Amino acid sequence: MKVHTIIRVITALALVLLLGSCLIDGGSSEDTGSLVIGLPSVGSSEISDGVDTVRIWLYTPGNLEFGVNGGAARLPGSADNFLEAAVTGSSGTITIEGIPAATGYRLVIVLGETTPDAFIPIDVAQSAPFEITGGRETALNLTAAVVAEGGLDTALVGEDLKGAVVVDIPTATVVTASSSDVYGGTMAGGFTGGELDSLINGVSVGQLDTAVGPLAAAFVNTADGIFTLFDPTGTGASVDLYDEIATTMEQAGIEDVVDSGAFYLAGADETVVYYQRLGGLGGGVISDSEPLSSSTWNDSGTDLEDYVDDDESPVRAATTDGSTQAFLASTLGTFAVTEEFFGTDFDVDTILTGEDGSGLTFWGIAYPGSTQPLRITQLGYLDGNIVAGTPRGAFRFAASAVANTDSNGLVPASGVNQIAAVADQPIFDISINDGYLAIATARELVVIDSETFAEEFSTPLRAVALGAPASIFVVDEGGAPAVYVAGAEGLTRVVE
Repeated sequence: MKVHTIIRVITALALVLLLGSCLIDGGSSEDTGSLVIGLPSVGSSEISDGVDTVRIWLYTPGNLEFGVNGGAARLPGSADNFLEAAVTGSSGTITIEGIPAATGYRLVIVLGETTPDAFIPIDVAQSAPFEITGGRETALNLTAAVVAEGGLDTALVGEDLKGAVVVDIPTATVVTASSSDVYGGTMAGGFTGGELDSLINGVSVGQLDTAVGPLAAAFVNTADGIFTLFDPTGTGASVDLYDEIATTMEQAGIEDVVDSGAFYLAGADETVVYYQRLGGLGGGVISDSEPLSSSTWNDSGTDLEDYVDDDESPVRAATTDGSTQAFLASTLGTFAVTEEFFGTDFDVDTILTGEDGSGLTFWGIAYPGSTQPLRITQLGYLDGNIVAGTPRGAFRFAASAVANTDSNGLVPASGVNQIAAVADQPIFDISINDGYLAIATARELVVIDSETFAEEFSTPLRAVALGAPASIFVVDEGGAPAVYVAGAEGLTRVVE
């Protein structure tokens, strides 16, 4: 049986399934097998009070979510990439037939409560890797455990959030946004928000120069440029959503910003702001000696029209060392850029040739034993090292190595270290902060001590997200890591 047929069969299940004895018959052959999943009943000692719904995710041997709505296996970018069933008064099974024979499948079962605004995870069960054998049946009975003692910490339930960051303004504040509203607050103290008259695409972290030096800021990326939420005095006396950057970007004709960042040049008292928008990228240098204006911004204009569609983002990932340069993984390649690049008129030929004096350096990494560059999908910066997420795991290496690549344009293999905790898993998101490295793969959320690289904890990603996850952000809270997960149905805070 072919994969597209399996997807069609499972999609039908998702629409009609009630928990009982269910057979999803996709046919059988020597190339496919079946999976029988045992599920508990309401009132069973195996599940917590309040559970009324079960959701099931099947993961391929390549650690991607198995597509159930007509698409291929993929990262967790879809809210409906699962099977769902109502939990009734009797136990039952679900049988799925026609699964391609292979070793390394995994199953994640999340039991929770369906509310008018969201599905709230309560219990979770996950399998070890298992094999589907052609022409045979595989049975799984998993034992569930609570997702979090006392319940999952949630906020803004029902809001379709585009991301979340934590910045000191002046104390740790979670900043998140839907497509129309910006929110700030804490899980304990609650959130306040206000509508922004501009379509919001996401939030990111930057830093801006102030009278007391560089301070962290939340960048709200919108259809009309970048709005900033920060504390210009460092005292909390004046925390607001500022529009100076957005106003000058709008004057320059820059629209549809989807991501951004900044680094501060201490010796020059300048801040370099970089951004990507649909169909292009650019940036500018903000100086104490010159007021912001439309001429601050250097944008790709139409230079990229032959390389990226108008409705696509040319940059897959970006990060900065916070002081001298940014690192971008883009449609045109992966490169490091300095102030010189964003401080001059943009020229796509400069990107493609990496001419001397452009402030641009191309680089790449390869999987151990290979000379083919990996597709980099996520980037982070950690104490002089770059952490790069790829479809085959996450890798770390010295940032200085990008200036000393080999004849293939690759960072020398001897200096590239694979992060064992997520080896060979496709990386969905990376967050580095406060001594911790959090990595969301297609299947799980893993938190690692950034000094020892020892794993702090891990959990199935779908068990700690409200709806489809959008982003993660890790912080230290009282000497232990906490991860904020923004999702399509709200915000969660995840601790061990």
